[in-house]
Amino acid sequence: MSFVLQNDKMKIFPHILCRVSSLSFDELERLNLSDEFCDLLNTQCLLEKKFEKCKAELLVNLKSFDATFLEFSMIRKMKKLVHKNRLLNTVMLDFTLTLGGSCATYNDLLNQKNEIAETVEQTFEIENLRTKTALQRLAQNPDFQNALPLSSILFAKSLRNYLNKNPKHFRKKELQTEQTVMQYMARMAAKTSPFSSFTKVSSVTLQSSEKKYISTSQSGSMLSYNNFLLQLFQSLFISNSEISNYLNIRINSTLEKDENEYRYLVNVQNVEGFQRVEIQAILERIEFFFIENEVLTKLELLKKMEIEVEGKQGELLEIGFLEIEFGFHGNMDDWLEKVSDFVQVTVVFEESDFQFFQYLKIQLEDFRNAKMWERIEILEKTHGAIQAFLEKYGFEENLKEILPIEQLIYEDIGSSKIVNFEEKAIEKLIFPLHELLEKVN
Repeated sequence: MSFVLQNDKMKIFPHILCRVSSLSFDELERLNLSDEFCDLLNTQCLLEKKFEKCKAELLVNLKSFDATFLEFSMIRKMKKLVHKNRLLNTVMLDFTLTLGGSCATYNDLLNQKNEIAETVEQTFEIENLRTKTALQRLAQNPDFQNALPLSSILFAKSLRNYLNKNPKHFRKKELQTEQTVMQYMARMAAKTSPFSSFTKVSSVTLQSSEKKYISTSQSGSMLSYNNFLLQLFQSLFISNSEISNYLNIRINSTLEKDENEYRYLVNVQNVEGFQRVEIQAILERIEFFFIENEVLTKLELLKKMEIEVEGKQGELLEIGFLEIEFGFHGNMDDWLEKVSDFVQVTVVFEESDFQFFQYLKIQLEDFRNAKMWERIEILEKTHGAIQAFLEKYGFEENLKEILPIEQLIYEDIGSSKIVNFEEKAIEKLIFPLHELLEKVN
């Protein structure tokens, strides 16, 4: 939120880009114990304290009798019963009339304590079933279920048994699932930092009005493949000698020439530094060709240079003198379309390769409106198809180890909101800031 000073008044910039939780605190509060049950627990605690105090006083009185007392065996039995929170029988009560009403009070408080403990246990079972049922209902939330495959497919699959089982019959697995569901719900409501589809990206417009209200409009799902997938395709194209022949090459755009050397910038793991290369006749010839042509394919450069550049290109690319110009990069929203176009016009690829990239686009679009189980199927099938394509051109690694299925697609859910508020409601926020600004000026 931004503030501007206009005509000596502090005003709010009325547009905010923010993350909005997908679950309200009201929904979480319904999982709380009821006020009635909390009152019952408080009553139990007070009664426990009262009973423990009475018990301690009674034991002090009973310990005052020494072993020479005629009925000391009776006293000893009573102490054992009191230590074990057991009731004293009628004979003992009559026998200890000399102790006043402490024995009768002890029995009375013990009876009350046992009764309320039984009531608490029965009420807890009802409360527990109510909250478990409520949490189970929250787990059916489409926003939660549709986002889950992008977080944990294994957990998403375990959700089916949890949702189909009566909470009364939950066992260890269902209880573990329940705990994880609770963690997700708390995060959806309280942690609005970027968290895939569990929270929404929202543009908020602030307006002053006589009444407070919020109106929301959904703007849909924004989907993209993980940019790491693009890096895999690019690495594959470079490493495959047949494909790399058709990649565009350009001379380093920062290249400078001194008397004895070339100097240019290279980027290694996002760290830039200068690279220096001694001037050679072959490098000068390459430089000359790129004065006439902004980009050349490897084959075109080989044809111009004849055989003398063969085997040298890889070294020049490695040291950054030459650079690959793909024509697409991860900052492009349509990089998948660009890769597909490259595959379509490059003679090395087959028609099935072009169809593979068309399949990726279709799967991404189908993912938008798919439900949880459909999303899991799309992710698994698409991930498998990518693995097969990469292996076709020499890729030997297990794709799951470097790009987990859950990270294949990124999604943001967008919405827009109009927040109307009374001007007085915002004055408490603006006034201290206005005072601070006047002091600074």
